[in-house]
Amino acid sequence: MNISYIDFDWNNVIAYDQNFIEIFRESSLILRDLKNYQLLFIGEDAIKHSKSEGNFIAINFTENSKILSEDNFILFINYFKDKYQLLNFPIIVNRYNNNYFFEKNNLKTIDILKFYSNISNEMGFIDLKYSELNIYNKKLNKLFKFNLGKQKILNLINRYFYLNHNSTLNTKKTKELLKQIWKGVKINNVSCRNFSTGQDNNIKINNVKEITKELEDNLNLIFKQIRNIKKYYMNSEIKEVFDYVD
Repeated sequence: MNISYIDFDWNNVIAYDQNFIEIFRESSLILRDLKNYQLLFIGEDAIKHSKSEGNFIAINFTENSKILSEDNFILFINYFKDKYQLLNFPIIVNRYNNNYFFEKNNLKTIDILKFYSNISNEMGFIDLKYSELNIYNKKLNKLFKFNLGKQKILNLINRYFYLNHNSTLNTKKTKELLKQIWKGVKINNVSCRNFSTGQDNNIKINNVKEITKELEDNLNLIFKQIRNIKKYYMNSEIKEVFDYVD
């Protein structure tokens, strides 16, 4: 497999080929024993076992522009190299102010601006991450970061049910609801868990825009700051969101 570049996003790794085209993304989570810190599982196996019973700790070794654990970072790199039988490890997208770490471990990196420049079209590139929205302007060669990542989008949707119906959706149901909304499926009812009773409520939806209003308000503020934003090249996840908001 021709993996030329990799980028990390919390507990995920995204692989790109030599033309900066995304090939796949998978878990980079590490699971260790809580008592003795012994390694239990890495990657997709860690995700599968993270919800099972046991005394363990789930580790994200990166977070936005921080390396949280250098040892676990190197551990995952060696695992990834062995898994895909790579002779040379892919070039890492350098979001981190820690060049010494990469030099010390003989790891090649590409500057985040250069990386986005190669991905972007003539306008720029929009990248939806776990905890932030990255917008790269190619003309200015500048990266703008907004507090609107995947997690906040889910929270803004869930917030409607919490504030108006004292209920909540779990992450899986929130994602499923969003997929329906982006596709234009008519939403008549949503089943949510009531905080007080612990029972499922069937909530009638008169206008789906009530659910997405806070998200749209956040996006419209960004649209006002970044001109011609919908002409930028963007990953598929944020394109669904942008296409929904006029």
